[in-house]
Amino acid sequence: MSIIDVAEQLAAGLRTGHLGPDLLRALVEVERSHPGILRRAAEWLWNHPDKHLSPVTEDTQSQRVRTTAADRWNVGVDRLDEPESLDDLVRLLEHARDRKLRLRFAGSARSLSNVSEPPADGTLVATSRYGQRLDVPVTTLADGVDAEALYRAEAGRVLADVLIDLSDAGRSLADMGSGDFQALAGALSTATHGSGVTKGAFPSMVRSLDVVTYDAHGNVIIQRVEPSDGITDPARFAAWEASQPLRVALLQDDDAFGAWVVSLGCLGAIYSVTIETVPAYWLRETRTIEWWSDVKASMADDLNTLPYYELLLSTWAEENEGSP
Repeated sequence: MSIIDVAEQLAAGLRTGHLGPDLLRALVEVERSHPGILRRAAEWLWNHPDKHLSPVTEDTQSQRVRTTAADRWNVGVDRLDEPESLDDLVRLLEHARDRKLRLRFAGSARSLSNVSEPPADGTLVATSRYGQRLDVPVTTLADGVDAEALYRAEAGRVLADVLIDLSDAGRSLADMGSGDFQALAGALSTATHGSGVTKGAFPSMVRSLDVVTYDAHGNVIIQRVEPSDGITDPARFAAWEASQPLRVALLQDDDAFGAWVVSLGCLGAIYSVTIETVPAYWLRETRTIEWWSDVKASMADDLNTLPYYELLLSTWAEENEGSP
């Protein structure tokens, strides 16, 4: 079997999310008969991202969210709104204020909890129709900020598309969850994390957010929210903002930023996200099957020495002859 044949099997499993037992057994057998072929196949896939990373169209994402909302919460299109632009978000919040509607914002609506579920008398607002990559606003950046490390996109961009964008530039996310089906806004707002022991959850990558919300008087406002030492230079931002069709206020406040990056879709609409990326890298994965007593004894050392760590614990009692 050729490297490309193996790579295509891997790619098929990655695209569908079905790396099931049969496929895994087949790949193990191939590796036994051709040592090293899985690594070479993985390297081939890395150099041909179009073979395993499939772009997600807005139509596809919209249909996924509609199906999920209907299946999980019985939310039909009459209670689902899909804005397509910043202007749409402003009008949506004005409409909700004037009619006293309750809104719940969601990315892919795939959270394992019901955090994305709208109230019974509310509307689910999906980001599925605004998911384009955006230019990093280099003219407003503060001195010393590395623009090459920054990536900016509308909040509805699906992580599969983010990974394609970054792969083309030789960049990567510092860490991510187990699936690329999430939208940026959803992965961020629910504090998605990966297996990186020393890596922060998704919000730790975020450097700036453009949001639409209400001020203390109920007026709809657009803000660029950052920590107090944010990436934006206030003076340069003011010059840029003066030329924009919609007024945008810069808010550099640690408390506000901390609330927005894990907002659970409750503070308003996230329009765009700017994250800091890292150079592309490889992970080497080693899986072992051990007794829980042994794992527990070594866990402290493992967590202090391994950059990534996953534990799948089976509580099934079974007869054995001393082997895990």
